[in-house]
Amino acid sequence: MKHRLSFSAIVMLAMLLPSTVTAQKTEVIKDPDNAKWVIKASMNSGFRGDRPVYWIDSVSAKGIRFKTYSSDGDYNSYTEKVSFSFKDAYTTPPEKINERLILWTKNSKGKWVQDAEKTDNRMKIDSTKILSVVMVLDCSGSMSEDGSKNFEIMRNSALNFLDSLYRYSRSTGNIHVGVIGFNTTVYADNHSTKKLLPLTRQNHDQLRKHILGLQSIEGSGTALYYSIDQGLQLLRNDYDSLPDINLYNGSALVCFTDGKDNLSKDIKKKITNLKDYLTYMQNTFCKQELEIGGKPVLKRLVGFRGKNVDIDEWNSMVEDVTTVFCEEGAFVPITKIEQLNSVFSDIARRLIQSNMSLICQVPSAITGPVAWTIPEYEKASKKSWVGIGLDAGVHTGYSDEYWTSDYSSNGVFIWKYYTGGLNIDLTTPLDNKTYVGLNTAMSVYYCYDFTASTTWEGLELPNDREGTYVCFRVGPILKYTLNNKSAIILGAGLYVHQYYIPNTSTYYVYLGYKFKSPWYINLHAGEETFGLGVGYSILGGK
Repeated sequence: MKHRLSFSAIVMLAMLLPSTVTAQKTEVIKDPDNAKWVIKASMNSGFRGDRPVYWIDSVSAKGIRFKTYSSDGDYNSYTEKVSFSFKDAYTTPPEKINERLILWTKNSKGKWVQDAEKTDNRMKIDSTKILSVVMVLDCSGSMSEDGSKNFEIMRNSALNFLDSLYRYSRSTGNIHVGVIGFNTTVYADNHSTKKLLPLTRQNHDQLRKHILGLQSIEGSGTALYYSIDQGLQLLRNDYDSLPDINLYNGSALVCFTDGKDNLSKDIKKKITNLKDYLTYMQNTFCKQELEIGGKPVLKRLVGFRGKNVDIDEWNSMVEDVTTVFCEEGAFVPITKIEQLNSVFSDIARRLIQSNMSLICQVPSAITGPVAWTIPEYEKASKKSWVGIGLDAGVHTGYSDEYWTSDYSSNGVFIWKYYTGGLNIDLTTPLDNKTYVGLNTAMSVYYCYDFTASTTWEGLELPNDREGTYVCFRVGPILKYTLNNKSAIILGAGLYVHQYYIPNTSTYYVYLGYKFKSPWYINLHAGEETFGLGVGYSILGGK
Protein backbone atom coordinates (compact mmCIF):
# COMPACT_ATOMS: atom_id res chain seq x y z
CA MET A 1 0.00 0.00 0.00
CA LYS A 2 1.41 3.39 -1.01
CA HIS A 3 0.88 6.64 0.91
CA ARG A 4 0.01 9.27 -1.69
CA LEU A 5 -0.60 12.97 -1.68
CA SER A 6 -3.71 13.69 -3.75
CA PHE A 7 -2.74 14.95 -7.20
CA SER A 8 -6.09 16.70 -7.70
CA ALA A 9 -5.72 18.50 -4.37
CA ILE A 10 -2.39 19.97 -5.44
CA VAL A 11 -3.78 21.02 -8.82
CA MET A 12 -6.63 22.81 -7.05
CA LEU A 13 -4.07 24.53 -4.81
CA ALA A 14 -2.26 25.80 -7.89
CA MET A 15 -5.53 27.13 -9.30
CA LEU A 16 -5.95 29.32 -6.20
CA LEU A 17 -3.09 31.58 -7.26
CA PRO A 18 -3.93 35.30 -7.08
CA SER A 19 -5.97 36.61 -9.97
CA THR A 20 -3.46 39.44 -10.31
CA VAL A 21 -1.04 37.15 -12.12
CA THR A 22 -0.89 38.96 -15.43
CA ALA A 23 1.44 39.29 -18.33
CA GLN A 24 3.64 42.31 -18.00
CA LYS A 25 3.48 44.95 -20.68
CA THR A 26 6.38 47.05 -21.79
CA GLU A 27 5.86 50.63 -22.93
CA VAL A 28 7.34 51.21 -26.36
CA ILE A 29 7.99 54.84 -27.27
CA LYS A 30 8.57 55.51 -30.94
CA ASP A 31 9.46 58.85 -32.48
CA PRO A 32 6.81 60.69 -34.54
CA ASP A 33 8.14 59.33 -37.83
CA ASN A 34 7.56 55.74 -36.69
CA ALA A 35 4.74 56.00 -34.15
CA LYS A 36 1.41 54.31 -34.79
CA TRP A 37 -0.59 57.18 -33.23
CA VAL A 38 0.75 60.68 -33.90
CA ILE A 39 -0.23 64.30 -34.62
CA LYS A 40 2.37 66.55 -36.23
CA ALA A 41 2.25 70.32 -36.60
CA SER A 42 4.35 73.45 -36.84
CA MET A 43 4.28 75.80 -33.84
CA ASN A 44 4.23 79.55 -34.50
CA SER A 45 4.14 82.67 -32.31
CA GLY A 46 3.67 86.39 -32.83
CA PHE A 47 1.78 89.45 -31.61
CA ARG A 48 -1.65 90.92 -32.19
CA GLY A 49 -1.18 94.41 -30.91
CA ASP A 50 0.48 93.99 -27.54
CA ARG A 51 -0.89 90.49 -26.99
CA PRO A 52 1.22 87.40 -27.79
CA VAL A 53 -0.55 84.82 -29.92
CA TYR A 54 0.28 81.22 -30.75
CA TRP A 55 -0.95 79.01 -33.54
CA ILE A 56 -0.21 75.78 -35.40
CA ASP A 57 -0.32 74.96 -39.08
CA SER A 58 0.84 72.13 -41.38
CA VAL A 59 -1.16 69.73 -39.23
CA SER A 60 -1.11 66.02 -40.13
CA ALA A 61 -2.05 62.89 -38.22
CA LYS A 62 -1.73 59.11 -38.32
CA GLY A 63 -3.89 56.77 -36.23
CA ILE A 64 -5.63 59.73 -34.52
CA ARG A 65 -8.66 61.15 -36.30
CA PHE A 66 -10.55 64.33 -35.51
CA LYS A 67 -13.20 66.49 -37.15
CA THR A 68 -11.71 69.92 -36.52
CA TYR A 69 -8.98 71.55 -34.48
CA SER A 70 -8.29 74.98 -33.04
CA SER A 71 -5.38 76.44 -34.97
CA ASP A 72 -5.17 79.27 -32.44
CA GLY A 73 -3.83 78.12 -29.08
CA ASP A 74 -5.16 78.91 -25.63
CA TYR A 75 -2.30 80.51 -23.69
CA ASN A 76 -2.11 79.96 -19.92
CA SER A 77 -0.07 82.77 -18.36
CA TYR A 78 0.38 80.79 -15.13
CA THR A 79 1.94 77.68 -16.69
CA GLU A 80 3.21 79.53 -19.78
CA LYS A 81 1.93 76.72 -21.96
CA VAL A 82 -0.33 76.77 -25.00
CA SER A 83 -3.21 74.30 -25.46
CA PHE A 84 -4.61 73.19 -28.81
CA SER A 85 -7.97 71.43 -29.01
CA PHE A 86 -8.67 68.62 -31.49
CA LYS A 87 -12.43 68.17 -31.68
CA ASP A 88 -14.15 64.75 -31.73
CA ALA A 89 -10.83 62.92 -31.73
CA TYR A 90 -10.80 59.13 -31.75
CA THR A 91 -8.43 56.23 -32.32
CA THR A 92 -8.61 52.56 -33.17
CA PRO A 93 -8.92 50.94 -30.70
CA PRO A 94 -10.95 53.76 -29.09
CA GLU A 95 -9.43 53.39 -25.61
CA LYS A 96 -6.03 54.55 -26.91
CA ILE A 97 -7.31 58.13 -27.00
CA ASN A 98 -7.45 58.12 -23.19
CA GLU A 99 -3.77 57.26 -22.76
CA ARG A 100 -1.01 59.74 -22.17
CA LEU A 101 0.51 61.81 -24.96
CA ILE A 102 4.22 62.48 -25.39
CA LEU A 103 5.35 65.85 -26.72
CA TRP A 104 8.19 65.88 -29.26
CA THR A 105 10.23 68.72 -30.71
CA LYS A 106 13.17 68.77 -33.10
CA ASN A 107 16.67 69.64 -31.95
CA SER A 108 19.24 71.67 -33.84
CA LYS A 109 20.23 68.58 -35.84
CA GLY A 110 16.65 68.00 -36.98
CA LYS A 111 16.18 64.91 -34.79
CA TRP A 112 12.96 64.29 -32.86
CA VAL A 113 13.48 64.47 -29.09
CA GLN A 114 11.04 64.17 -26.21
CA ASP A 115 10.34 67.40 -24.42
CA ALA A 116 11.68 67.30 -20.88
CA GLU A 117 8.74 69.15 -19.33
CA LYS A 118 5.58 67.29 -18.42
CA THR A 119 2.60 68.60 -20.38
CA ASP A 120 -1.07 68.12 -19.65
CA ASN A 121 -1.98 66.30 -22.86
CA ARG A 122 -5.21 64.35 -22.52
CA MET A 123 -8.75 63.73 -23.66
CA LYS A 124 -11.18 65.79 -21.65
CA ILE A 125 -14.74 67.00 -21.69
CA ASP A 126 -15.02 70.43 -23.22
CA SER A 127 -16.46 71.99 -20.08
CA THR A 128 -17.03 75.36 -21.71
CA LYS A 129 -19.51 73.97 -24.25
CA ILE A 130 -23.17 73.18 -23.63
CA LEU A 131 -24.71 69.91 -24.80
CA SER A 132 -28.53 69.70 -24.56
CA VAL A 133 -30.30 66.32 -24.31
CA VAL A 134 -33.98 65.41 -23.93
CA MET A 135 -35.26 61.91 -23.20
CA VAL A 136 -38.81 61.07 -24.38
CA LEU A 137 -40.01 57.85 -22.70
CA ASP A 138 -43.07 55.71 -23.38
CA CYS A 139 -45.29 55.20 -20.31
CA SER A 140 -48.25 53.63 -22.12
CA GLY A 141 -50.24 50.74 -20.66
CA SER A 142 -48.73 48.15 -23.01
CA MET A 143 -45.39 48.60 -21.24
CA SER A 144 -46.66 46.80 -18.14
CA GLU A 145 -49.71 44.79 -19.19
CA ASP A 146 -50.01 41.16 -18.04
CA GLY A 147 -47.21 41.53 -15.53
CA SER A 148 -44.68 42.67 -18.15
CA LYS A 149 -41.35 43.98 -16.83
CA ASN A 150 -40.78 46.11 -19.94
CA PHE A 151 -41.50 49.39 -18.23
CA GLU A 152 -39.13 48.63 -15.35
CA ILE A 153 -36.37 47.68 -17.81
CA MET A 154 -36.98 50.85 -19.83
CA ARG A 155 -36.84 53.02 -16.72
CA ASN A 156 -33.60 51.42 -15.51
CA SER A 157 -32.07 51.90 -18.96
CA ALA A 158 -33.01 55.58 -18.86
CA LEU A 159 -31.42 55.91 -15.41
CA ASN A 160 -28.20 54.34 -16.68
CA PHE A 161 -28.23 56.72 -19.64
CA LEU A 162 -28.59 59.66 -17.29
CA ASP A 163 -25.81 58.38 -15.01
CA SER A 164 -23.45 57.99 -17.97
CA LEU A 165 -23.93 61.62 -18.93
CA TYR A 166 -23.60 62.75 -15.32
CA ARG A 167 -20.13 61.22 -14.95
CA TYR A 168 -18.91 63.71 -17.55
CA SER A 169 -20.88 66.71 -16.35
CA ARG A 170 -20.97 66.69 -12.56
CA SER A 171 -18.18 69.22 -12.07
CA THR A 172 -19.47 71.87 -14.47
CA GLY A 173 -23.05 71.01 -15.39
CA ASN A 174 -22.32 71.73 -19.05
CA ILE A 175 -24.61 68.87 -20.14
CA HIS A 176 -28.26 69.96 -19.87
CA VAL A 177 -30.92 67.25 -19.60
CA GLY A 178 -34.72 67.18 -19.76
CA VAL A 179 -37.18 64.26 -19.49
CA ILE A 180 -40.69 63.74 -20.85
CA GLY A 181 -42.73 60.70 -19.90
CA PHE A 182 -45.74 60.17 -22.14
CA ASN A 183 -48.85 58.18 -22.88
CA THR A 184 -51.62 60.75 -23.31
CA THR A 185 -50.87 64.36 -24.19
CA VAL A 186 -52.04 65.39 -20.72
CA TYR A 187 -49.67 62.92 -19.06
CA ALA A 188 -46.81 64.25 -21.22
CA ASP A 189 -47.53 67.82 -20.15
CA ASN A 190 -47.70 66.84 -16.48
CA HIS A 191 -44.58 64.62 -16.57
CA SER A 192 -42.19 66.93 -18.36
CA THR A 193 -39.31 68.65 -16.59
CA LYS A 194 -40.56 71.86 -18.32
CA LYS A 195 -36.96 72.89 -18.95
CA LEU A 196 -33.53 71.37 -19.22
CA LEU A 197 -31.44 71.19 -16.07
CA PRO A 198 -27.64 71.49 -15.92
CA LEU A 199 -26.50 68.03 -14.89
CA THR A 200 -24.93 68.92 -11.55
CA ARG A 201 -25.14 66.64 -8.53
CA GLN A 202 -28.31 68.23 -7.20
CA ASN A 203 -30.05 68.22 -10.58
CA HIS A 204 -28.88 64.68 -11.26
CA ASP A 205 -30.71 63.54 -8.12
CA GLN A 206 -33.79 65.53 -9.18
CA LEU A 207 -33.82 64.00 -12.66
CA ARG A 208 -33.42 60.49 -11.24
CA LYS A 209 -36.45 61.10 -9.00
CA HIS A 210 -38.38 62.35 -12.03
CA ILE A 211 -37.65 59.16 -13.99
CA LEU A 212 -38.40 56.94 -10.98
CA GLY A 213 -41.71 58.77 -10.60
CA LEU A 214 -42.89 57.82 -14.09
CA GLN A 215 -45.55 55.09 -14.18
CA SER A 216 -47.05 52.93 -16.89
CA ILE A 217 -50.77 53.78 -16.85
CA GLU A 218 -53.05 50.84 -17.56
CA GLY A 219 -55.26 51.32 -20.63
CA SER A 220 -53.51 54.52 -21.72
CA GLY A 221 -52.50 55.27 -25.30
CA THR A 222 -49.45 56.60 -27.11
CA ALA A 223 -49.06 60.31 -27.92
CA LEU A 224 -45.64 59.78 -29.51
CA TYR A 225 -45.46 62.64 -32.04
CA TYR A 226 -46.78 65.22 -29.61
CA SER A 227 -44.23 64.22 -26.96
CA ILE A 228 -41.29 64.25 -29.39
CA ASP A 229 -42.43 67.67 -30.60
CA GLN A 230 -42.50 68.91 -27.00
CA GLY A 231 -38.99 67.55 -26.49
CA LEU A 232 -37.78 69.50 -29.52
CA GLN A 233 -39.32 72.63 -28.06
CA LEU A 234 -37.44 72.08 -24.79
CA LEU A 235 -34.19 71.93 -26.75
CA ARG A 236 -34.97 75.16 -28.54
CA ASN A 237 -35.92 76.88 -25.30
CA ASP A 238 -32.63 75.80 -23.73
CA TYR A 239 -30.66 77.25 -26.64
CA ASP A 240 -32.60 80.51 -26.44
CA SER A 241 -31.80 80.79 -22.72
CA LEU A 242 -28.02 80.54 -23.13
CA PRO A 243 -26.16 83.70 -22.04
CA ASP A 244 -23.72 83.18 -24.91
CA ILE A 245 -24.69 81.19 -28.01
CA ASN A 246 -21.00 80.57 -28.67
CA LEU A 247 -21.15 78.18 -25.74
CA TYR A 248 -23.62 75.94 -27.59
CA ASN A 249 -22.19 72.63 -28.80
CA GLY A 250 -25.26 70.70 -30.01
CA SER A 251 -28.36 68.82 -28.90
CA ALA A 252 -30.02 65.41 -29.01
CA LEU A 253 -33.49 63.87 -28.80
CA VAL A 254 -33.40 60.32 -27.40
CA CYS A 255 -36.81 58.62 -27.58
CA PHE A 256 -38.33 55.21 -26.87
CA THR A 257 -41.73 53.70 -27.77
CA ASP A 258 -43.29 50.25 -27.87
CA GLY A 259 -46.22 51.01 -30.15
CA LYS A 260 -47.90 53.18 -32.74
CA ASP A 261 -49.07 56.71 -32.06
CA ASN A 262 -52.85 56.83 -31.53
CA LEU A 263 -53.40 60.03 -29.51
CA SER A 264 -51.26 62.93 -30.79
CA LYS A 265 -52.96 66.28 -31.38
CA ASP A 266 -52.09 69.86 -30.56
CA ILE A 267 -54.87 72.43 -30.40
CA LYS A 268 -52.39 75.32 -30.11
CA LYS A 269 -50.92 74.34 -33.47
CA LYS A 270 -54.37 73.59 -34.85
CA ILE A 271 -53.50 69.94 -35.38
CA THR A 272 -56.53 67.81 -34.53
CA ASN A 273 -55.79 64.39 -36.04
CA LEU A 274 -52.94 61.91 -36.45
CA LYS A 275 -52.69 62.27 -40.22
CA ASP A 276 -52.01 65.99 -39.97
CA TYR A 277 -49.59 65.48 -37.08
CA LEU A 278 -47.64 62.91 -39.09
CA THR A 279 -47.37 65.37 -41.99
CA TYR A 280 -46.25 68.10 -39.61
CA MET A 281 -43.56 65.83 -38.11
CA GLN A 282 -42.33 64.81 -41.55
CA ASN A 283 -41.97 68.45 -42.54
CA THR A 284 -40.27 69.34 -39.26
CA PHE A 285 -37.98 66.37 -38.83
CA CYS A 286 -37.23 65.10 -42.31
CA LYS A 287 -38.04 67.34 -45.27
CA GLN A 288 -35.89 70.08 -43.83
CA GLU A 289 -32.70 69.51 -41.84
CA LEU A 290 -33.48 69.84 -38.17
CA GLU A 291 -31.03 72.32 -36.65
CA ILE A 292 -30.69 74.38 -33.53
CA GLY A 293 -28.11 77.14 -33.45
CA GLY A 294 -26.87 76.08 -36.88
CA LYS A 295 -25.99 72.61 -35.62
CA PRO A 296 -27.99 69.47 -36.51
CA VAL A 297 -29.99 67.80 -33.76
CA LEU A 298 -28.99 64.19 -33.11
CA LYS A 299 -32.26 62.20 -33.34
CA ARG A 300 -32.72 58.65 -32.09
CA LEU A 301 -35.99 56.74 -31.72
CA VAL A 302 -35.67 53.24 -30.28
CA GLY A 303 -38.68 51.09 -31.16
CA PHE A 304 -39.74 47.84 -29.52
CA ARG A 305 -42.83 45.85 -30.39
CA GLY A 306 -44.94 45.76 -27.24
CA LYS A 307 -46.48 42.60 -25.82
CA ASN A 308 -49.99 43.33 -27.10
CA VAL A 309 -49.03 45.11 -30.33
CA ASP A 310 -49.99 42.96 -33.33
CA ILE A 311 -47.62 42.65 -36.26
CA ASP A 312 -49.73 44.76 -38.64
CA GLU A 313 -49.86 47.64 -36.19
CA TRP A 314 -46.12 47.36 -35.60
CA ASN A 315 -45.30 47.37 -39.31
CA SER A 316 -47.51 50.41 -39.80
CA MET A 317 -45.71 52.20 -36.97
CA VAL A 318 -42.29 51.40 -38.45
CA GLU A 319 -43.39 52.71 -41.84
CA ASP A 320 -44.61 55.98 -40.33
CA VAL A 321 -41.68 56.73 -38.00
CA THR A 322 -39.10 56.06 -40.71
CA THR A 323 -40.66 58.92 -42.69
CA VAL A 324 -40.13 61.12 -39.63
CA PHE A 325 -36.76 59.79 -38.41
CA CYS A 326 -35.61 59.43 -41.99
CA GLU A 327 -31.91 59.98 -41.37
CA GLU A 328 -29.96 56.74 -41.61
CA GLY A 329 -29.61 55.18 -38.17
CA ALA A 330 -32.11 57.56 -36.54
CA PHE A 331 -34.74 54.82 -36.04
CA VAL A 332 -33.33 51.89 -34.05
CA PRO A 333 -35.62 48.82 -33.85
CA ILE A 334 -34.85 46.22 -31.18
CA THR A 335 -36.22 42.70 -30.83
CA LYS A 336 -35.67 42.29 -27.09
CA ILE A 337 -36.36 44.92 -24.46
CA GLU A 338 -33.11 43.94 -22.74
CA GLN A 339 -31.25 45.45 -25.72
CA LEU A 340 -32.46 48.92 -24.79
CA ASN A 341 -29.80 49.47 -22.14
CA SER A 342 -27.03 48.71 -24.63
CA VAL A 343 -28.53 51.04 -27.27
CA PHE A 344 -28.92 53.87 -24.75
CA SER A 345 -25.32 53.31 -23.60
CA ASP A 346 -24.07 53.59 -27.18
CA ILE A 347 -25.99 56.84 -27.65
CA ALA A 348 -24.58 58.24 -24.40
CA ARG A 349 -21.07 57.28 -25.51
CA ARG A 350 -21.53 59.09 -28.82
CA LEU A 351 -22.86 62.21 -27.13
CA ILE A 352 -19.98 62.27 -24.67
CA GLN A 353 -17.48 61.74 -27.46
CA SER A 354 -18.98 64.58 -29.46
CA ASN A 355 -18.44 66.90 -26.52
CA MET A 356 -14.83 65.89 -25.91
CA SER A 357 -11.60 67.26 -27.27
CA LEU A 358 -8.05 66.03 -27.34
CA ILE A 359 -6.07 68.75 -25.58
CA CYS A 360 -2.42 68.97 -26.66
CA GLN A 361 -0.02 71.37 -24.95
CA VAL A 362 3.24 73.00 -25.96
CA PRO A 363 5.50 75.29 -23.88
CA SER A 364 5.02 78.80 -25.26
CA ALA A 365 8.71 79.36 -26.02
CA ILE A 366 8.84 76.50 -28.56
CA THR A 367 8.57 77.17 -32.28
CA GLY A 368 8.98 74.93 -35.28
CA PRO A 369 8.01 71.25 -35.69
CA VAL A 370 6.13 69.66 -32.80
CA ALA A 371 4.37 66.32 -32.46
CA TRP A 372 2.34 64.32 -29.97
CA THR A 373 2.45 60.52 -29.89
CA ILE A 374 0.61 57.85 -27.91
CA PRO A 375 2.93 55.14 -26.53
CA GLU A 376 2.57 51.60 -27.78
CA TYR A 377 2.61 48.61 -25.46
CA GLU A 378 4.00 45.18 -26.05
CA LYS A 379 3.94 42.11 -23.90
CA ALA A 380 7.16 41.70 -22.01
CA SER A 381 9.55 39.45 -23.86
CA LYS A 382 9.47 35.87 -22.66
CA LYS A 383 12.46 35.20 -20.45
CA SER A 384 13.86 31.86 -19.45
CA TRP A 385 16.22 31.20 -16.58
CA VAL A 386 18.25 28.33 -15.24
CA GLY A 387 18.70 27.74 -11.54
CA ILE A 388 20.49 25.28 -9.31
CA GLY A 389 19.11 24.29 -5.93
CA LEU A 390 19.09 21.87 -3.05
CA ASP A 391 15.94 19.86 -2.38
CA ALA A 392 15.05 18.07 0.84
CA GLY A 393 12.05 15.81 0.97
CA VAL A 394 10.24 12.86 2.48
CA HIS A 395 9.13 9.75 0.67
CA THR A 396 6.92 6.96 1.95
CA GLY A 397 6.09 3.51 0.69
CA TYR A 398 5.40 -0.14 1.39
CA SER A 399 7.89 -2.85 0.48
CA ASP A 400 8.07 -6.61 0.26
CA GLU A 401 11.46 -6.57 -1.41
CA TYR A 402 15.05 -6.43 -0.30
CA TRP A 403 16.06 -2.76 -0.24
CA THR A 404 19.34 -1.33 1.01
CA SER A 405 20.36 2.08 2.12
CA ASP A 406 21.59 2.85 -1.39
CA TYR A 407 18.11 3.45 -2.71
CA SER A 408 15.66 6.25 -2.22
CA SER A 409 12.96 7.44 -4.59
CA ASN A 410 14.46 10.89 -4.88
CA GLY A 411 18.08 11.57 -4.05
CA VAL A 412 20.51 10.48 -1.39
CA PHE A 413 19.39 8.15 1.38
CA ILE A 414 19.68 9.61 4.86
CA TRP A 415 17.46 7.49 7.08
CA LYS A 416 14.40 5.29 7.01
CA TYR A 417 11.88 4.59 9.71
CA TYR A 418 9.97 1.32 9.60
CA THR A 419 6.77 0.36 11.35
CA GLY A 420 8.74 -2.16 13.29
CA GLY A 421 11.05 0.52 14.62
CA LEU A 422 14.29 2.06 13.50
CA ASN A 423 16.22 -0.49 11.46
CA ILE A 424 19.96 0.00 11.59
CA ASP A 425 20.79 -3.32 9.93
CA LEU A 426 20.91 -2.16 6.35
CA THR A 427 21.14 -5.71 4.94
CA THR A 428 17.94 -7.01 6.55
CA PRO A 429 15.12 -7.78 4.06
CA LEU A 430 12.19 -5.39 4.39
CA ASP A 431 9.31 -7.82 4.21
CA ASN A 432 5.89 -6.18 4.23
CA LYS A 433 7.11 -3.05 5.95
CA THR A 434 6.05 0.55 5.45
CA TYR A 435 8.81 3.11 5.54
CA VAL A 436 9.42 6.83 5.63
CA GLY A 437 12.56 8.20 4.06
CA LEU A 438 14.27 11.59 4.17
CA ASN A 439 16.40 12.49 1.18
CA THR A 440 18.23 15.34 -0.47
CA ALA A 441 19.18 16.06 -4.04
CA MET A 442 20.84 18.70 -6.13
CA SER A 443 18.45 19.99 -8.79
CA VAL A 444 18.74 22.01 -11.95
CA TYR A 445 15.67 24.01 -12.97
CA TYR A 446 14.84 25.49 -16.35
CA CYS A 447 11.81 27.81 -16.59
CA TYR A 448 10.25 29.70 -19.49
CA ASP A 449 7.57 32.39 -19.32
CA PHE A 450 4.05 31.15 -20.16
CA THR A 451 5.39 28.24 -22.18
CA ALA A 452 5.43 24.53 -21.47
CA SER A 453 9.03 23.43 -21.57
CA THR A 454 10.63 20.06 -20.84
CA THR A 455 12.89 20.31 -17.84
CA TRP A 456 15.26 17.94 -16.16
CA GLU A 457 16.17 18.02 -12.50
CA GLY A 458 17.69 15.88 -9.77
CA LEU A 459 21.42 15.42 -10.11
CA GLU A 460 22.02 13.29 -7.04
CA LEU A 461 24.89 13.90 -4.67
CA PRO A 462 27.53 11.14 -4.79
CA ASN A 463 26.78 7.86 -3.03
CA ASP A 464 29.61 6.05 -1.26
CA ARG A 465 28.35 2.50 -1.95
CA GLU A 466 27.12 1.52 -5.39
CA GLY A 467 27.82 4.84 -7.14
CA THR A 468 25.23 7.34 -8.23
CA TYR A 469 21.96 7.08 -10.08
CA VAL A 470 19.89 9.76 -11.77
CA CYS A 471 16.23 10.54 -11.19
CA PHE A 472 14.84 12.64 -14.06
CA ARG A 473 11.89 14.96 -13.48
CA VAL A 474 10.22 15.56 -16.83
CA GLY A 475 8.32 18.91 -17.07
CA PRO A 476 6.62 21.02 -18.02
CA ILE A 477 7.50 23.98 -15.83
CA LEU A 478 5.67 27.27 -16.39
CA LYS A 479 6.75 30.67 -15.15
CA TYR A 480 4.19 33.45 -14.62
CA THR A 481 5.85 36.81 -14.11
CA LEU A 482 4.07 39.15 -11.69
CA ASN A 483 3.89 42.92 -11.92
CA ASN A 484 6.59 43.29 -9.27
CA LYS A 485 8.94 41.14 -11.41
CA SER A 486 8.80 38.18 -9.08
CA ALA A 487 7.28 34.99 -10.49
CA ILE A 488 5.03 32.05 -9.73
CA ILE A 489 6.35 28.71 -10.98
CA LEU A 490 4.08 25.77 -11.76
CA GLY A 491 5.02 22.32 -12.93
CA ALA A 492 3.72 18.79 -13.33
CA GLY A 493 5.33 15.68 -14.73
CA LEU A 494 6.96 12.34 -13.99
CA TYR A 495 9.88 10.98 -12.00
CA VAL A 496 11.68 8.49 -14.20
CA HIS A 497 14.03 6.29 -12.16
CA GLN A 498 17.11 4.84 -13.85
CA TYR A 499 19.14 2.67 -11.54
CA TYR A 500 17.79 0.11 -9.13
CA ILE A 501 14.35 -0.03 -10.73
CA PRO A 502 14.90 1.04 -14.36
CA ASN A 503 12.13 2.71 -16.35
CA THR A 504 9.75 3.14 -13.44
CA SER A 505 8.05 6.46 -12.81
CA THR A 506 5.71 8.33 -10.53
CA TYR A 507 3.98 11.63 -11.10
CA TYR A 508 4.73 14.90 -9.33
CA VAL A 509 3.47 18.46 -9.14
CA TYR A 510 5.45 21.53 -8.38
CA LEU A 511 4.64 24.98 -6.98
CA GLY A 512 7.35 27.56 -6.58
CA TYR A 513 7.99 31.24 -6.07
CA LYS A 514 10.90 33.19 -7.49
CA PHE A 515 11.77 36.43 -5.74
CA LYS A 516 12.80 39.59 -7.53
CA SER A 517 16.30 38.54 -6.56
CA PRO A 518 17.86 35.39 -8.08
CA TRP A 519 16.65 33.25 -5.16
CA TYR A 520 13.63 30.98 -5.36
CA ILE A 521 11.81 28.39 -3.27
CA ASN A 522 9.63 25.48 -4.28
CA LEU A 523 7.27 22.85 -2.95
CA HIS A 524 7.07 19.58 -4.86
CA ALA A 525 4.92 16.53 -4.28
CA GLY A 526 4.44 13.22 -6.02
CA GLU A 527 2.96 9.79 -5.75
CA GLU A 528 5.29 8.77 -2.92
CA THR A 529 7.23 11.88 -2.13
CA PHE A 530 7.02 15.54 -1.25
CA GLY A 531 9.56 18.12 -0.21
CA LEU A 532 10.83 21.68 -0.07
CA GLY A 533 13.60 23.21 -2.11
CA VAL A 534 15.60 26.39 -2.23
CA GLY A 535 17.73 27.54 -5.11
CA TYR A 536 19.57 30.27 -6.92
CA SER A 537 19.06 31.20 -10.56
CA ILE A 538 22.37 31.29 -12.34
CA LEU A 539 21.22 32.37 -15.83
CA GLY A 540 18.58 34.94 -16.74
CA GLY A 541 16.96 35.12 -13.33
CA LYS A 542 18.20 38.44 -12.00
